[in-house]
Amino acid sequence: MLKSMTGFGSSFVETTDYTIKAEIRSLNSKSLDLKIKLPQNFYNKEIELQNYLEKKIERGKVDLFIQLTFLNVNQLKKSLNTELFKAYYTEINDICKELQIETGNVVATILELPEVISSNNNMDKELDTIWQNILKAVEQTVTEMENFRIKEGAELANVINQYIKNIKIKLKAVEAGKDTRITKIKERLKQKLASLENIKLDENRLEQELIYFIEKLDITEEIERLRTHLNHFLETMKEDNPGRKLGFISQEIGREINTIGSKANEFEIQKHVVEMKDELEKIKQQLANIL
Repeated sequence: MLKSMTGFGSSFVETTDYTIKAEIRSLNSKSLDLKIKLPQNFYNKEIELQNYLEKKIERGKVDLFIQLTFLNVNQLKKSLNTELFKAYYTEINDICKELQIETGNVVATILELPEVISSNNNMDKELDTIWQNILKAVEQTVTEMENFRIKEGAELANVINQYIKNIKIKLKAVEAGKDTRITKIKERLKQKLASLENIKLDENRLEQELIYFIEKLDITEEIERLRTHLNHFLETMKEDNPGRKLGFISQEIGREINTIGSKANEFEIQKHVVEMKDELEKIKQQLANIL
């Protein structure tokens, strides 16, 4: 089953004390590229969340945004380490004066430093509860994104199936004209030989060379291999997360189409080859977004 690497999901959790909003977006990428934005209180949970997402999402450029808003500020009251704050403030101001640089918003910077703001035991317990709710919100968000990917994947499958069908139609046209093409080539060669004057030809050697030349132009094997690759492609589309494998098969399809084109030596077949290449290029563009 095909899944798109493009996806979106969101969820919203609301309690009497806070709200949690989670959003996730994914785009196509050769590997898993995660970017996570967590509330300040949960920076230390990023690795835990990253490990969870790596198990759920195979590939894609993924951005996860989590917003925590407290409705009752006093519910999780924080305490300020006054002595440590003063020490940081004095040290930073002294350095700024010495280097003759502006202090800027030094207060906000100090508040972000370790141990400046500490929490009480009740707050720690509350944060644990909030984190569990964040994990639930993330789980819902990822599920929604996966459903989005599956829906997009089904639409991509329909499009790609049509492209494969178009290639098969062109391949039948190539197959129908391959024998006529050989006959035409033989006739052209005979006419050219007949136009030669005062040249004695070895008929046996001529026949051998003619057979060798025509065998080099034969595209029967290439047609069969191309048909096999196309069927293999369709079967592989039914597998889970076949994006990379389909990419490899599309390369084999391209090789056979190119070989047919190089051996065609006939305008109508080369015209069909160009059309098959066009359809294959469309497939490759879609595969760039397949998981």
